[in-house]
Amino acid sequence: MFKVADIIEEAQIGGPQIRMISFAKELKDKVQTTLLIPKINNSYLIDFCKKNDLRVIELPINKISKNKLLILNYFIFFFYEIYLLVRLFKNEKFDLVHISGGSWQFKGIIAAKICNLPSVWHLNDTYMPWIIRAVFSFLGKWTTAFIFASNKTKDYYSKYIPNNIPSYVVPATVDTAKFNPNVKLSSELKEKEGCGKILVGTVANVSPVKGIENIIKIARYFKNESNIKFFILGNVPNTQVNYYNKINSLISKYELKNVQFLKFERDVRSFLKKINIYLCTSVSESSPISIWEAMSMQKAIISNDVGDVPLYINNNINGILVKNNRIQEYITALETLINDKEKIKNYGINARNTVKKYLETSICSNHQLEIFNRVIRK
Repeated sequence: MFKVADIIEEAQIGGPQIRMISFAKELKDKVQTTLLIPKINNSYLIDFCKKNDLRVIELPINKISKNKLLILNYFIFFFYEIYLLVRLFKNEKFDLVHISGGSWQFKGIIAAKICNLPSVWHLNDTYMPWIIRAVFSFLGKWTTAFIFASNKTKDYYSKYIPNNIPSYVVPATVDTAKFNPNVKLSSELKEKEGCGKILVGTVANVSPVKGIENIIKIARYFKNESNIKFFILGNVPNTQVNYYNKINSLISKYELKNVQFLKFERDVRSFLKKINIYLCTSVSESSPISIWEAMSMQKAIISNDVGDVPLYINNNINGILVKNNRIQEYITALETLINDKEKIKNYGINARNTVKKYLETSICSNHQLEIFNRVIRK
């Protein structure tokens, strides 16, 4: 059994964090993983890790940010934080450093290089500002291997990484035993809400990239329809309070009674169980775990054709794809399903079968384990 340091510089609960924890939990008998996470605003993430019985070390890691004070702290403490990582790597005698998240997470790569440890950079975003791109292009040469969360992510980064460094695609995964449509759980979404209605839901951290304003536009079209209601379950990051207020202003402006934000739940299964249709209006995605989880819960999917979603959503088989976030296409897709509940049921069954075949946690985790073994042997 070898020892892995798994670093993430962002403490919110999102796709990269869930993926990191899922893999660590699945490989617990084969890999001794220590999760290294920021000390600041990490209560949800800490609870999530402890719930899954994973070893965690909290570090004073500053995340790069547009906030002037935070960006100042990032640069002031940059080399001190690398020193802390180097000291930790040596004391813990790790065999491999795994960096989860974005292209801006440089410190783990630098510390691994100083300690002469193999490193794997696990990426899921598809955009880099020019300054990040310049640093990434340099530090990428120090990486032993890359893992990408989607083919779209790999295509994007292929322009900036050396051809001689191995790269792999490992999508976000779902534990289909946990995300099971027969699970019995309670939810803030009450049974009475579903009485005779089609419930359309999305799970997303509230931000412009998730295209929440598109849901408002769609809900506005169905404003006078009593048989459909929209729900948004998601955390509001501190940096997105203004955006959240903007969305609520639109809801008030259009006097929408058919759309509602729900309090964030760490366990989204009960919410997914109650809804009929899962709606994704994201502007950009890589390997969206929220969609995979909804598919595992046997929900019909309507999604923008972003990231690797078209690889797993087959039109009129397990869902409906929308081109370029066209609002009218969302409306048409919803009208199609609203008028054919048997189709909602069949799409959901097919969606779960797709996840079990391609995105099951055990399948993807074993692929990642193979990559780790290759990197260490190299």
